[in-house]
Amino acid sequence: MKLVALDTSTELGSIALVQDGRVVLTKEARVSNAHGESLMVLVDQACKEAGFLPREIDVWACGVGPGSFTGVRVAVSTVKGIAFATGAKVIPVTSLDAVSFGALDSVPAEKRPSTVVVGTGVTMKGEIFVQAVVDGQIVREPVACKLHAMPDWLLDVGGPTATFVACGEAAKLVDWAGFDVTLLNAPPHDLPRAEVIAKIAPSRTPISADQLEPCYARLPEISQPKP
Repeated sequence: MKLVALDTSTELGSIALVQDGRVVLTKEARVSNAHGESLMVLVDQACKEAGFLPREIDVWACGVGPGSFTGVRVAVSTVKGIAFATGAKVIPVTSLDAVSFGALDSVPAEKRPSTVVVGTGVTMKGEIFVQAVVDGQIVREPVACKLHAMPDWLLDVGGPTATFVACGEAAKLVDWAGFDVTLLNAPPHDLPRAEVIAKIAPSRTPISADQLEPCYARLPEISQPKP
């Protein structure tokens, strides 16, 4: 089986090509907000190097955000278009799942079932994207939370005695005073990456292209009502 994973939800655009469970090729490029111009070039180059023909790709794993609204739309619309044209299945993976993948490896086995894994992402609006997972289950869906409200959010999720593992580059912006926390904000836990999305994808159920939707965690600013 051939699988291609991609993510453009942050300034880091990335793609990973996998065949029969083996990573064949990965590419990354920091392109700020120019993913619309560069993504198809990146896909074309990677597929040619790996010898992947678009019609031979069985599954496209897509980073669906939350993150940059423009970047998320670019990835989702690109995968939709390709999947509609080729009949491939798609697998959505959120950016917060991607940065959190493997986070429990840093926690002693006996503590893992009760540890709260917090995935984060930067919004640049005095808030961060955040979700919480306990024992493999999402207990707080992705949401945009004001930084000053994060201590209350954490208390609501786990209480004052909980053990936290916080992932993503936005984790360092949070006031963790009084919390038992391990920060994981170095690669691969800083930003969502296609290679990680490719590792997550086999555990997910593929969907059809028309079911693929972005995960914004909040409405785009242009669609929000004026005060």
